[in-house]
Amino acid sequence: MITYSENHGVVVQPAYKDKINITQLGLMNSTITFWNTTLEDEACYKCLFNTFGSGKISGIACLTLFVQPTVFLHYKLSEDHLNITCSANARPAPMISWKVFGSGIENSTEIVSHPNGTTSVTSILQIKDPKTQVGKDVICQVLHLGTVTDYRETVNKGFWFSVPLLLSIVSLVILLVLISILLYWKRHRNQDRGRFISMARGSQCCSCLENRLGISGRRRNYAIISLKLIHLMLSTLVEEQTFLQAFFFIF
Repeated sequence: MITYSENHGVVVQPAYKDKINITQLGLMNSTITFWNTTLEDEACYKCLFNTFGSGKISGIACLTLFVQPTVFLHYKLSEDHLNITCSANARPAPMISWKVFGSGIENSTEIVSHPNGTTSVTSILQIKDPKTQVGKDVICQVLHLGTVTDYRETVNKGFWFSVPLLLSIVSLVILLVLISILLYWKRHRNQDRGRFISMARGSQCCSCLENRLGISGRRRNYAIISLKLIHLMLSTLVEEQTFLQAFFFIF
């Protein structure tokens, strides 16, 4: 994998380049460091010292991978039940316990192993009487590598509607919508009726007006014809007077 000597320094094999290196150099003490470790790196490694005159001195160092827990705690509250879920993912597999007081509590646990070597443990509490837990702290305890960590969540009162109340509200809304539609329809019908009556009256008035305008129009035509006749007569008289004046002037 990797070697160190005073003459050649640190030599890393190509397969382990950028993966492992010697971080403490010395003939008495030596330390190797892994980067980006995976499940495949979990193994036992032999450390070998070659000394002139004393031969080979070796030792064994085993690498074990640990992954700190990632915990997810949440709850779902409704009118008739409370579900609290605590999920922890770690390596090795964690253990989950609860600090919850009350009756009618059921617990179910699910364990899932992942390809990367970690294990997810999910515990679900089902509480039949959620009102007893409102305002209280729910504690999920996660045990990993001998250490217990508490994760808290306060159950707050949610907003929910009972089924009878919801049906009553929906029925009331539908009734109000139907009443609004009925009032709008009656108002619209009354407006159409009034508009029809106004149009009928307007038609009668227009007929009367046309009759009156027709009579006035005929009278106007008669007046224009009379004026034209008078104008023609005056023109004739003027011409005759001019002719007479010219006649008397000659004689």
